[in-house]
Amino acid sequence: MVLTPHDREAFAKIYTTFHTPFSRYCASKCLGNDELADVMQEAIALGLERWPAIRDESQLLPYLIGIVKHRYRNRLRSRTVVDRFLATREGSVAATSAPRADLALELDETLRAIDRLPEKLQEALLLHTLSGFSIREVAELQGASETAIKTRIHRARTRLRALLEEKPSTIPTVHSVAARLSTLTAILF
Repeated sequence: MVLTPHDREAFAKIYTTFHTPFSRYCASKCLGNDELADVMQEAIALGLERWPAIRDESQLLPYLIGIVKHRYRNRLRSRTVVDRFLATREGSVAATSAPRADLALELDETLRAIDRLPEKLQEALLLHTLSGFSIREVAELQGASETAIKTRIHRARTRLRALLEEKPSTIPTVHSVAARLSTLTAILF
């Protein structure tokens, strides 16, 4: 399908309305991975290519997030890639918080615990807490009610807390899950 200049303008106008939260979502999925720009460009290129078929403004963001989510999932299927991703992410967190080694270790533990959450809970938590989407926006993106999203976020935080308490930390921590997520957001963005 051939894109007209009007199609490109319409796509760009709609995309700019959610560029910041979309880029934050991509960053949360590519944490510590230098492929962030590639992931975003691929999603945007595919979204632009499919724009004439989509045409519904409300479907563009879920489509782009779906592309990122599937690409992320496909990349992590290989154990070698997973190990490299975790090592790179760990290095990124350590470099960002180098003066505070205890903080770097605590954030690494938090990220590993987030990775262990069930997918729907993890997505709701990442979209709302790290990417800054509202409950209503997350509900639209996940095709669920606002109440279901609030429940998923609550369950994600509860499970995250349990996962963090399950394995005693090698460092003394006094930070709550909310404080850890807030610090993680500040470091990433």
